[in-house]
Amino acid sequence: MNTRRSAKPQAVALSTLAIACWACCGGVSSAADPPPVKYRLLFERNKTGVHGITFSRDGRFTKIHGSDKLMEVWDLARCQQVFEAEHVMHTGWQRRWGVVYGRKKDAYVYFSATGKTSWSLPVLKDRVVCGTHSEWVVTREPGEGLVLWDVLNGEKAGRLGHPNTDLRELAGVHVTGGKVRVVGKLPDHSIVVWPAEEPSRSVKIGPHHGAPWQVVFSRDRSRILTRGPAGALVWDAATGRCLSELGPFKAAVFTADGKRAVTLGSSARLWEAGTGKRLGELEPPELKRLSKVPDIHLAPDGRTLCLATHFGWRGGRVWLWDLETGELQADIQAKPTALDSPTRPTRLFTLRGDTARVHKLSGGKLLATLRPVDCPTPVFWSKDGTRLVLGDRANWRLSLWSLESGRRLGGYKGWLCGWSNERLVIFGPAQGQINQVTVVDCRTGRVSVVLKHAAGFSGPWAQAEGARRIATSIPDGSLRVWDLASGRLVADFPAHDGPIAEVRMSADGRTLATRGKKDGKIRFWQCAAGAAGPIPAPTGRE
Repeated sequence: MNTRRSAKPQAVALSTLAIACWACCGGVSSAADPPPVKYRLLFERNKTGVHGITFSRDGRFTKIHGSDKLMEVWDLARCQQVFEAEHVMHTGWQRRWGVVYGRKKDAYVYFSATGKTSWSLPVLKDRVVCGTHSEWVVTREPGEGLVLWDVLNGEKAGRLGHPNTDLRELAGVHVTGGKVRVVGKLPDHSIVVWPAEEPSRSVKIGPHHGAPWQVVFSRDRSRILTRGPAGALVWDAATGRCLSELGPFKAAVFTADGKRAVTLGSSARLWEAGTGKRLGELEPPELKRLSKVPDIHLAPDGRTLCLATHFGWRGGRVWLWDLETGELQADIQAKPTALDSPTRPTRLFTLRGDTARVHKLSGGKLLATLRPVDCPTPVFWSKDGTRLVLGDRANWRLSLWSLESGRRLGGYKGWLCGWSNERLVIFGPAQGQINQVTVVDCRTGRVSVVLKHAAGFSGPWAQAEGARRIATSIPDGSLRVWDLASGRLVADFPAHDGPIAEVRMSADGRTLATRGKKDGKIRFWQCAAGAAGPIPAPTGRE
């Protein structure tokens, strides 16, 4: 393995770039003088028709994808194939726990990314899988009825039953996320709900007015709302008692305590969930003209409702509503462009003309006004809430803004391929003329490192957490690893005989995957011991 630390990034000619930004591998004494990093080849595969490579969250497993199917899954710690391509029908990553799952011809199979658990669920003649979730599976077992399985350890969590109810007539089973609930629909338009953590306890809800189309749980799981063709009913989740009846609607959400509910149809209405009393109504004329249901979000405080409408080139409008008092907190006449999180949003970005505003979702407080804005789309929100990166993909432009002062800290050419609270990594400067990598200090907006290359290049890149280093490839198939703080070359080794088509990096930053463009080989590389902390001794050659 060759390590040429004296090479300068300005003198390196690249025609192909593949970038992998990841968390620090460990063992770096200082940013100015990073030690050499050695990589060992774990194994290689000769595969055709490969369209992508991905890692599990802990980097223990890797998947090789084809155009329309999974091809292989490997356990990198043991360098063993755990799924055979011809047998796997589907697979996925369970993000929270890192469970790899798939379907073979004769069994469902599960592998824990911690390496402690692997188990299979044979597909028997009379066994029917009724519902699946990333942590739970429901099967109908011969002689046992419905059985709930714990995916993480492969054990039976319990039998699902209900007094005086024939569950053989169960129309379907749906396993919800969060605090998991198993919901089964019966032919009489009623449902049975089981808590996954206590499957022996069940509650029957209904019957409903017609088949229930939608089941909504309050955040504290105390109330259940069911919606059907004739309207909606609110139920007590503990007893199954019907509390109130609401009018027809298209979408609904509870407050955090479950005491109030909002329904959205031709207008947005606030109800007292326990009695069905209408507490307030927000009925802007724009809602009646919309064929599509507006976006509806609940702030993390559980009491602020965000209702956003889009009118294409005409812009849009946002209402923020206090569900505890029924008061309208903010009426924002601007295009609702983005939230800082799709699941638990705290900030809202709106755009009108060349002026953008950032509002706090809870209460609608104006946090910052940005003008003039030439890049209209947020592409990165810093976790500490102080920085915002806006992008214009059509023109490959980026701008960095401070949400504390509302000032523009800098403008850049390229596209964002790695980020953290400390730095941005920009791939650019423009499509078709990609001849440099720029590293920007998020605190000041100043460019700290520029890796320039004499020839233009193009190619895929991958990112992992931290964005401390990047890996680039050159036409002869060599892979080079650079320290972003200093721009120095810390590793250089031949990865393929010819151009590299793909580079991927595990989230822990210790494993690289490369795919050759001409030779079709897929190779997995791992940091040698000492460069990334203790790791299993890899097999193969350096």
